[in-house]
Order: sequence, then C-alpha cells, then structure tokens
Amino acid sequence: PDSGGATPDEPPSHVNPVAGIGPVQKIKAGYGFLEGPLWLAAEGYLLFNDLNSNTTHKLILPDTFSTYRKSNDRTNGMATDPDGGLVFCETDTGRVMRAPVDGELTVVADSFLGTRFTRPNDTIVRSDGTIYFSDSGKAVFRVDPANTVHLVSNGIRPNGVALSPDEQVLYASNRNAVWQFSVMTDGSTDGGSKLADTSGNVDGMGVDDAGNIYATVDAGLQIFKPNGTVWGTIGVPERPTNVSFGGIDRRTLFITASTGLYQVQTPIPGIP
Repeated sequence: PDSGGATPDEPPSHVNPVAGIGPVQKIKAGYGFLEGPLWLAAEGYLLFNDLNSNTTHKLILPDTFSTYRKSNDRTNGMATDPDGGLVFCETDTGRVMRAPVDGELTVVADSFLGTRFTRPNDTIVRSDGTIYFSDSGKAVFRVDPANTVHLVSNGIRPNGVALSPDEQVLYASNRNAVWQFSVMTDGSTDGGSKLADTSGNVDGMGVDDAGNIYATVDAGLQIFKPNGTVWGTIGVPERPTNVSFGGIDRRTLFITASTGLYQVQTPIPGIP
C-alpha cells in the first residue's frame, strides 16, 4: 500500500501526493483578486499579486506582510530568470516585463509579427533564460535568450503555463484540459497534444519534483501524474487561481484564490 510519504528507498514518483498532503490553511484573507504567487528562494519570501488593487504583496513567513510594488498594469503571473530578476505579465498593458536585480524595468515582449498582445497572463522561465508565456484566450509564446518572440501554439485558449522538472515538457492549461508540448534543446516546441481533461476550467499550475501537475480548478487542486492519470483533488475553500512551491524545503504549496492566500504542506517538494 502507498504510505503517501517519501522514504529513502522510495522514489518520489511512487509517492501519492494526495494521500500525503496536509490540510489547506488560510494565511490571510480580505484581498480583491489574487494571482501570480512566486517564491523567491534566494531571498526567502513569497510575492503575490492583488489585481484589483494593482499591488504586489510580500510575505516573509510565517506572517509578516508588506507592499512590494504598486503599479497600474494589473500584474499577473510571475517567474524568475537565471540571474534572479523578475519576469512578469502585465494584463492591462499587454506586455511581458523584466525587472533585473540591479537595473531598470525593461519590456521583454509586447507584440508578435506586428500584432499587440491582448492579455499576457502567466509565465515560466527555463534555466537558459527562455521565457514561455500565455496570452489569455489567444496563444502561447516563447521568447528566446536573444529576445526574439516565437509562436508555440494558437490552437488552444491558454491560461497557466509550467515546465516539467527536466524542462523537456511545457504545460499549458486550456479551458477544461492540460496540454503538453515537447521542448527541444534550443527551447522550441512541437505542436503539442492534450495530456488530460480536468474537472473544470483550469487556471494556473505547479509541478513537483516527481513531475506531478497541480492544476487549479473550480473544486480546488486537481493533481495529475506526468502521464495524465489523475491522483485526485484537494479541496480549497475558495476557487484557486495559481500556486507556487516554496518554504525552506520547498514542501509548502502557496495557493492564491479569489480573496485569500492559502498554504498546504506537500509530501513531495516542488518547483517555485
């Protein structure tokens, strides 16, 4: 029988992340609409966005909150680049931006083949600096290290994006499904295929070290094996929007929801 927790003799891929997960706990409520959680491992704190107040909040565990940044762009999904800088999607301006650790804010991309992006939503950065992001309801794009924009897929209506632990698979949520794209050495992708149907509209996603995919759906977190088989669903008090693994051991899964920030302890560490 599955114990639900990792042992020295048991590879993480054999651990049931649903059986071993802890209770979902509310950290703080009273926000407008939360999105884009990101754990910054080097700094040891969490960033997350309230789209309604145009505020990026900072959480130093366990409960020290402060304002990290105010804007007028409805910042949504965020990621870090190999140098530790922030890459984030501006929903209202239609831009993907970069904030270096030491330097000025710059535009990563705002258009493709002369057409402006509509609503950049979520982003993930590969270890070589390749940026993948979704333009809500339109397409998934890639920005290579030379800052050239490429189309990944316009056959789906994307929302969240994530990468497998070995960075060989790109995941994109598409209404009631999770799609997968094989990633080549140069960062380019194949045409993609449906990995799994979800129990409801899927928003942001996270991936643990075993390659399991944590999809935010109406009922909570629906967790899939890398082959698309469903492990199960973890209930969340509010409709979740996105997730980020973090904490000292990367076993705390931070969850943004409509008006609250939540956390749950997981048996398998994951990718921030």
